[in-house]
This record gives sequence, structure tokens and C-alpha cells, in this order.
Amino acid sequence: MSINFDNLKGNEHLTKKYHSTPYLIWTRLKKSYENPYSPQYQNYGAKGLTMCVEWSESFESFWTDISDTYTPGLTITVKDTSQPLSKRNVLWINPHRLQAIHMCKPVAQICPDGEVIATYPSIKAASIATGLHAASIANVVRGLRNHTGGWHFIKFYT
Repeated sequence: MSINFDNLKGNEHLTKKYHSTPYLIWTRLKKSYENPYSPQYQNYGAKGLTMCVEWSESFESFWTDISDTYTPGLTITVKDTSQPLSKRNVLWINPHRLQAIHMCKPVAQICPDGEVIATYPSIKAASIATGLHAASIANVVRGLRNHTGGWHFIKFYT
């Protein structure tokens, strides 16, 4: 299903466009990749992840590239974080599936001074071992919280 913005006239065109889910997704991506004041920037732009110039400069370019694969209810994710966010480097995925994928990534439990205490094969394993809620650990790993139960967690790259 795609949303055709071309058939709308005058202010209706702008109202529909700026309140559409695709436009909100695009603005969220821009903030995450380009705005240092955005809470999500630390997980994307601050790590050197980028958005292709065409998408960065224009919602219309973004929409032209992804409109044929857009499905309401899905969320967009990057395939390869070493490449800019672009038509060839994104896919639409069920948000619950994406969350499950992130819950399976290895994490490390660290002290406030940065010393690694333990590593776990997944957030779920860390939850079982520590007795902390998996969602709370995931929020710490994603940078949405500083700690949970007094502990810090980070993504662990093997």
C-alpha cells in the first residue's frame, strides 16, 4: 500500500504529508542520524552512522525510494550499519520481530567505572542471570536509561 501525495491539492497536500506515518518515520530518522540534541542520536549519528544525501535533503526522495515497499504497521531498519541509510540498505520489519532480534544480541554488564563484570549471549540471558527485567536492560543498552538495578549494560561485540 502506498500513499499518493501527488493527487492532493493546496494545504490538504501539506497537512496529509506532514501528518503521515512515512513523513513521521523520515523525521525520526533524520533526528536520530543528524540531530545531536535528539535522544536517539547517541545510538546512530554519534556512532558515525549516516543517511544518504538524497534522503537527508528531501522527504520526497525518501518517499520515492521506499513507497513501493512501505507497509503500514512495519518499522524501518538498516541492514548494514557500515553503509549510509539508503534505498538499498533498509528493510521494513515487524516492530515485535525487530525487538526480538535486539533481545538476542550479546551484552556486557559493567561497573560505573567501566570495568566489565560479566558478558551474556543475550539480553534475555542477562535478565535471567541478574534477576533484572529484560526490557529494563534493553533500555539501558539502547541508551534510554543510564542503569537498571544499579548496573550498566552495553552491547558486547565479539
